[in-house]
Amino acid sequence: GGRVASVDAGFFRLAPTYESVALAERVATRTTALGADVSTIQEQDAFNAAVFYPSYGETVAVGVTRRTLNYLCFANSKTVFVFMRKDKTPRHSPVMIHFSYHPGELERMRDAYAYYGAGEDSSTFTEGFMKWSGGPGLAKAGDD
Repeated sequence: GGRVASVDAGFFRLAPTYESVALAERVATRTTALGADVSTIQEQDAFNAAVFYPSYGETVAVGVTRRTLNYLCFANSKTVFVFMRKDKTPRHSPVMIHFSYHPGELERMRDAYAYYGAGEDSSTFTEGFMKWSGGPGLAKAGDD
């Protein structure tokens, strides 16, 4: 098995527990200390540090329980556009897609919703969901 060293804080669920409050307070303290220079990367770092760092010295770990969700149900855009889009098995609809990997996020979101949410059939490389490449931009003939 693999080890999880960090998580993307773009999608997570916190239950109303003391540990969740401790996590929120630790992340807020760390990001507030950074002042106005807080970027998304620094927020991710503060979140991961609070979630994964064990107790040390006078600092006590927040103690949240981590669970990893099914990556096909709670997917990122890379999983959807590189793997799921080309899958020949019957269409699996993800519960949530986090668009953080590809440029053109808004257009990709619209096409993914039309495909998964509205059931639009876009079977050619020139229209809708299938027109996108697994990387940046649109697919070219022969991409697979």
